[in-house]
Amino acid sequence: NSLTYQEWSPFSGGQWAYNPGPRHDVPVIEIAGGLQNRVLAQMFQPAMLQRLEAMPLKAAPGQTMNTADLFDWAQRSVFGDLVGGSVGALPAVRRNLQASYTGMLIHLAIAPVLGTPAGAQALARAKLVDLGSTLRGVRVSGSMDEESRAHLAMLQTRVSQALNAQVVVPAK
Repeated sequence: NSLTYQEWSPFSGGQWAYNPGPRHDVPVIEIAGGLQNRVLAQMFQPAMLQRLEAMPLKAAPGQTMNTADLFDWAQRSVFGDLVGGSVGALPAVRRNLQASYTGMLIHLAIAPVLGTPAGAQALARAKLVDLGSTLRGVRVSGSMDEESRAHLAMLQTRVSQALNAQVVVPAK
């Protein structure tokens, strides 16, 4: 009952008229996706990437995380289930995370936000190359549903298009 639409609001809310939302349930997948996107945006914002790029100058090698560590960890976390063996059906929340992360990599590689370190842009492109290879090597199991198959094909197309994009690189 807590995850459904309610037609009344508490007296303190100030909504006195019947004004239902577009859905009569709580869009749990959208809530999860919003949280995932916020975390990705925080981890890969230019200021964070700049700090990580400077870390090796402040500590001995291996004592702190660097930019490559962040990209490696994120790639394994988001796409680790696709590496080796056959892949079963992918839940919707997982597919949405993979699509968001891929979009973030594409954006970092092709049109990075001002202040994004060049090393992060290069790592994003390298991770797209790795992802393209991973997606080509995925063995789809018989238990994979049509949505998951279509999702992986769409990701492979997006990665391929991004890697083949004609980008004008501004002079610094």
